[in-house]
Amino acid sequence: MDPLSESHGCIVICDDLNGDVLCPVATNTNGCKDEAVCFERTKDNDGNWCPAHSVCPSNCGADAIECNYGIDARGCQMAPLCRAKGKNNDGDLCPGVCPPTCSKTEVLTMNGKGLEGCEVAPTCVAL
Repeated sequence: MDPLSESHGCIVICDDLNGDVLCPVATNTNGCKDEAVCFERTKDNDGNWCPAHSVCPSNCGADAIECNYGIDARGCQMAPLCRAKGKNNDGDLCPGVCPPTCSKTEVLTMNGKGLEGCEVAPTCVAL
């Protein structure tokens, strides 16, 4: 029996002229990389291809939370953000929080940690 995965060393070619993109692959829990897959990009409001991050998975680790911030002015999905969850007073992972998107007339305010030691969600405060 061959100890190597049949997917290792295989080249995956995506049709970028037709909007396909090869996204970075995640490393799974046993330390191996997942299979490479082509994803089909969407088009923006003007009919141009959206950036790869609009369709690629974020691949956040177990110690991070994926924060999604919706659609940009072009009509494309904004890049997700992987943000560390942190640990509570007992050393266990916190649920994690995603900061909100503040308007031009607001400032992002960090709210420290709660009694259990996990970060309290930041808020937007008017200037």
